[in-house]
Order: sequence, then C-alpha cells, then structure tokens
Amino acid sequence: MTKENRFQDIYEELELQEGSIFRGIDTDEWAIYAQYLNSVLRANSIDKQELEQATEKYNEIEKYLNNSFSRYNFSFYPQGSLAHQTTVRNGSSNRFDLDLICRLNQSTVTPAPLELLQTIYEQLSKDDQYKVGIELKNRCVKLPLPGASFTIDITPGQSINVPSPERVQETDPLVVGDQRLGSKPSNPKGFTSWLNEKAALTPPQVLLLREQLQMKAADSAEPIPDQEVALADVLRRTIQLLKLHRDTYYRKQQNQQRKDYKPISILLSTLATRSYVDRYNQANLTPIELMLDVIDNLHQYIDRDHEGYHVYNPTIQGEDFADKWNDATKGRARATEFFRWHTQVGKDLTDLLTSKDPTVLRDAAQRAFGNQGTELVSGLIASLGLVSKDTFGGNQLLGKLNPSDPQVTHNAPRNTNHA
Repeated sequence: MTKENRFQDIYEELELQEGSIFRGIDTDEWAIYAQYLNSVLRANSIDKQELEQATEKYNEIEKYLNNSFSRYNFSFYPQGSLAHQTTVRNGSSNRFDLDLICRLNQSTVTPAPLELLQTIYEQLSKDDQYKVGIELKNRCVKLPLPGASFTIDITPGQSINVPSPERVQETDPLVVGDQRLGSKPSNPKGFTSWLNEKAALTPPQVLLLREQLQMKAADSAEPIPDQEVALADVLRRTIQLLKLHRDTYYRKQQNQQRKDYKPISILLSTLATRSYVDRYNQANLTPIELMLDVIDNLHQYIDRDHEGYHVYNPTIQGEDFADKWNDATKGRARATEFFRWHTQVGKDLTDLLTSKDPTVLRDAAQRAFGNQGTELVSGLIASLGLVSKDTFGGNQLLGKLNPSDPQVTHNAPRNTNHA
C-alpha cells in the first residue's frame, strides 16, 4: 500500500477529505494569531503555586516508598507533558496530570515488572491520603489526590541492562509492567531528550524575527522543567494546541466509546515532532503556517502494514504508541477516531487562523478551545481590524494584545524552585 492511498479506506468510510490546510497568512498577521493562541494556552496553564505543590507531593511520595521497603530503592523523575513542557489543563476537571517514573535503582531481589507494579500499588493503598480513589491501570498507578489541582500517575520501571547494583544510568531504557503484555520496553528520558533536540531546530522566519521580538529559547529544569515556552518554540506550541483541541473536542462528545478512544498524548507528540523535523526549514512559511503544515501532515508518519498501524518510539526498539489500534475487537475504532479528529482539528484551525469573518472566528474558537477560546477571540477580532502593513511592525502588533510582555507566554512562571 503506497503512502498516498494507504488510508484511503478510512477516509472513504468516514466520508472525509484528506485535505490540505489553507496557507497564506500575512507576515504581520501571524504575530497577532500567535498571541491569540498564546493567550488561550495561558488560560489553560498551570501556575507557580500549583507546580510547587506538585513538586512537594512528588518528593513526598518518593520518600514514602523508599521508607516503606528495605529491599528496594527508588528514584523518581517526570515523564510526559511536564517533562516535555507541553502541559495543558484538563478543561472539564480544571486539573493537570503529573506523570512520574518510579525507577528501581537497586534491589536485594529482582521482581518481575508486573510484580513491581502490583507492589507499588499495594503499598500506596495502605496510606490514608493515597488510597482514596487509587486505581491500578494498565502500566501505572493513578492517584486522584482529592483536593489537589493535579492527578499523579506513577509508572514503575527498571533498567533493561543494569550496569551494577550500585549505579544505574538515568538514561538507560526501562522495562515496565503491562497488564496486557506482561512487560514492555520504555524510554521516557530518551524520548524527552529526542523531543527537546527537535524542538531546538529553529524555523528560518523565527531566526529573522528573533532579534526584533527578543525571544529566548526555554530552558529545561529538573526534576520538573519550568513550563515557560518562548513564542518561537513552534513544536511545543503545536503539541499543546493539538492536546487542547483534542480535549475540547472529546469533552463535547456524547458517545463514551469515542471519548475512550481519543488519541493519546505521546502519540500526538511523536507524530508532531516527526512532521516538524521534515518541515521546519521552509523559509517561506511564517511560524503559524508552519504549525498548520505540521498538523496537516500528522497522518503521514503513521506506518501501516499487514499487521496494522504503528507509531514507534524513535528512542527504543519495541515500543509502539499505536499498539492498541491493532486490537482485534477495538483497534479499528481507535484508528478511525484519530482520522476523524485529525480532520476536524485541521478544519477548526484553518477557520480560526485564516478567516476575516467575526462569526466564523467565534464559531471556530468555540469548537477548537471551548468557552475560553470564545472569550478571548474578541481581542483577536479587534487586533485584526487594526492591522496596517504601512504603520505597524510585528512587535507593536504583539503589544496590542499583550502590552505588558509581548515576547513570551507562560505555562508556569519562571524562577520556580524545585527540591
């Protein structure tokens, strides 16, 4: 099956067009659109206090587990959105997820991966503050933490090749317990490094505008990176917008199965990163056009063969982020759901980022980002009405939407102290 028609059956089944997102955004206007999107993301961001609370709880759990066992020693580090600096708040619960790796450093015994997962679950279930609502999931232990603004998912793992009982490389690939498969390879540290490396690839137009807009690249911090991302960070912004649109889209769905089958974040991050690497160096594209181009081509990085669909982890052999798409009974529905959503996100962003009709803009903002997107779109409409190529420069346009700080946007303030 060729790359061009390998998904033809799904598009025909859903009566969808394998469309191409409209391009042609004015060089001045991209700054206004970018600032609108930043304001939407800021409204769905976590703040400094929440990040500090999450860090405190994170350290508390690590201490509790290490004090609970004489035969095990654990270290923790974040994976997923907080590690990648692509966090968005859950619009329905107003919470965010903190995904942690609980890595077995040394042990007097060698537990099987599923045994380690079960052991962590049982120990956390003994504590009054952790046991409320605790769930043993496929690969992790979920702690809802009632009263907190975040949920913690803990994935226990151990190095596949341990150099010695005394010292384990943090970048070593892991094996984690999996309720369906028994065990599974994983490499969260490696994936984070891969995404960070690709996000540092700077589009030509951003290089041209960097001096004018005085942009600075975001730094990583341990154990939880600060969630500030510079306006120039097209890849991370794209991933955040994809996740925010996905959450808004599925929050409105009435069919619970469709909600359950929404595309997972790590899959979106992988597809977006691979698409970005192939497209970031196009000198004729504004950052917003680049974002649209990256999103438009996500599906091109899904492999399909006689065994089904595959989105492989580029940092470790054997981990397939689309493995559930190949389930004998539910896999087809999961794959179909991705293509249905992907078509919709393209349509919504095209309407939002190219239309000059206020009604179309408001409708697209509501579909894409819910009530917060609609509340903020009036600023976009007003600013587009002020655009004059002869009068305003890019930085002045940014200032119209955010006069206090037009350069950057925040997921959480800087200067956060991490224990």
